[in-house]
Amino acid sequence: MKNKRKGREVFQAPSYWQSYSDMMAALLLLFVLIIAITLGIYKMKTTDLEQAELQLNNTRTELEESEKERQASLQKLEDAYARQTMTEEELQSAYQMIDEARDELNSAKSELQDIVGIRTDIIGELQTKFSNSTMQVDPQTGSISFSTDVLFKYNSATLTAASKNTLKEVIPMYLDVLLQDNFRPYIAEIIIEGHTDTVGDYQSNMTLSFNRANSVAK
Repeated sequence: MKNKRKGREVFQAPSYWQSYSDMMAALLLLFVLIIAITLGIYKMKTTDLEQAELQLNNTRTELEESEKERQASLQKLEDAYARQTMTEEELQSAYQMIDEARDELNSAKSELQDIVGIRTDIIGELQTKFSNSTMQVDPQTGSISFSTDVLFKYNSATLTAASKNTLKEVIPMYLDVLLQDNFRPYIAEIIIEGHTDTVGDYQSNMTLSFNRANSVAK
C-alpha cells in the first residue's frame, strides 16, 4: 500500500514543462509576426524608391553612353595623330564629333541635375500642401498612402461613401502640385496601387488589388 500511494503522488505532481513550452511557442510566433510586418513595410517603401530611382538610372546610362562616345572620339583622334595620315577634312570631322559628344554629355548632366532638383522641389511642395492634413507624404518618393480599411470594406473593391469624400479632397490637392507648369514636363506617369491582406489565394488577391486601384482611378 505504501508503494502504491507513493507512485500515485508522483503521477499527480504538477508539470510546468507544457506551460513553459506554450509560452516559448507564443513568443516565437510573435517574433515571426514582427519580422513579417517589418519586412512588408520595408518592401513597400523600397518599391516606391526603386521606381523613382529607375528614371535616374536611365539618365545615368545615357550619360555613360555619351561619355563612352566622347572617349571613342578622343581615341580616334589620338590614333590619327599617331599615324599622321589624317586629312584636314577628317580632322574637322573628328573635332565636330568631339564637340557633339561634349554637348550631349553636358546636356545629360544638366538634365540629371534638373530631375534631381525638380524631384526635391515636388516633394517639398507636397509636404507643404499636406502639412495640415492627416495624409503623410513619403520624403523619398513623394507618394501618399491610404489605409485599405479606410477606403474599402473587407474583400470589396467598392469605395465607401466616406472614402469617396476623402479622395475628392486629397487627390485634387495632390494633382495641383504635380500638374503645375514647372513640374508637368517632368511627370511621366502617376501610379495608383491597390493592396489586399494575405487571406485568400494569389490570383484572387491580384484581381482584388487591380479592382481597388481601378476604383480609385475612376
